[in-house]
Amino acid sequence: MKKIGYLFELFFFLILALKLLGIIPHFYATTRNIIITIFFMLMLWGVPTLYNIIENFRFNFRLFLANTPSQVLSLILIYIETLRFFLAPLALFFRLTAKIVAGHILLFLISCFSFNLFLYSTIKGLITIIILLSIFFLELGVCIVQAYVFIILATIYFGTRYVKK
Repeated sequence: MKKIGYLFELFFFLILALKLLGIIPHFYATTRNIIITIFFMLMLWGVPTLYNIIENFRFNFRLFLANTPSQVLSLILIYIETLRFFLAPLALFFRLTAKIVAGHILLFLISCFSFNLFLYSTIKGLITIIILLSIFFLELGVCIVQAYVFIILATIYFGTRYVKK
């Protein structure tokens, strides 16, 4: 578990490379596929969580227990903490997938629009191509930020799950 930083670094560059390849025209964006993002989620959240449960079985479930005098309130808090435990990585998964799909749809729509406009008016077509190129470079920056945010959130989720004896 001491070399977990290298795993996160590897996944950062892997996600970044896949996202940058997905921006290139006529390349399939593999990170747009739900199976790939589920794989990233399971590798960065599921494997460390399973390891932690196996390694510290008793102590791991103390995280869900609250120090409240009321047993009813304690049961409600256990339910809420269990939901949070499983919904946090799902939010990470949906965030990554939605932002990838939104960027690709935006680029596709503007490129179709600029091509059709270029056929009717050259000047207006060139203006939309300039807009398309600026959005393309914006999308390059967004790819870097998305890979960074994905890894940072996975690290935070991992940090809240890892329990030392």
